[in-house]
Amino acid sequence: MLVPLLFAALQMQSQAEVEKALTDGVRARLADGWTIADIRTDDDELTITVQNAFAIEEHVAHIDGHENAYRVDVVHALPQHPIAPDAFTIAALSGGGGIEIQLDCGHANARPFMRDARERGEAAARLVAKTIRSSSDLENATLENNQAVFVLDMHGTAANLIVAVDEDGNVKRAEVRRYQFGPDETTHRRQRAMRKAVGEAVTQITEGDSGPVLHGEKRFAIDLYALTRNFPSEGCGC
Repeated sequence: MLVPLLFAALQMQSQAEVEKALTDGVRARLADGWTIADIRTDDDELTITVQNAFAIEEHVAHIDGHENAYRVDVVHALPQHPIAPDAFTIAALSGGGGIEIQLDCGHANARPFMRDARERGEAAARLVAKTIRSSSDLENATLENNQAVFVLDMHGTAANLIVAVDEDGNVKRAEVRRYQFGPDETTHRRQRAMRKAVGEAVTQITEGDSGPVLHGEKRFAIDLYALTRNFPSEGCGC
């Protein structure tokens, strides 16, 4: 039986901050020669256990929408049946990316990612256009709290294009995250038209009637109703 000792706890304001703190905490241990012995999820927690020759720590991200937090517990033994991470997860946490936490039907799921690109200012506007032009399909697009997220299929590779905008929709920062798997739940009927419209740079992203509006070489309003579902909607079954 594990008897955890609270080593450190830090209250966070958002899930993104918790995910970053978890990534940074584990990455620092890996840089010091520790190894990941176990990674597992519970209803509202993702726990990554790291060890060296002398100590074992559980790095825990708690996500419940109200009291999100990251903490580190010092424990005396590994879980009874350790779940070793795969090579992609190790690479993501070692320095090439990070880890996200998805809540599905009240259960936390780990989703590691590699960061393929990150730019600011004019370079970010060009990155947005280049990524959209290179995409083979659009799975979803949102604009909330000055952040646009485009869920893309990059010819068989799942990626998210995450764009920070100011109050007027001007593109400030952009990054591309690559994942092991993607939703592939829809087909965008206007994909070709969107790719042609963006041109060399997307300088603004604003809110439209049915989705974000891209301001590139031409103005292109994303119509989320143009996303045709590939499978019947069955819900999560919870």
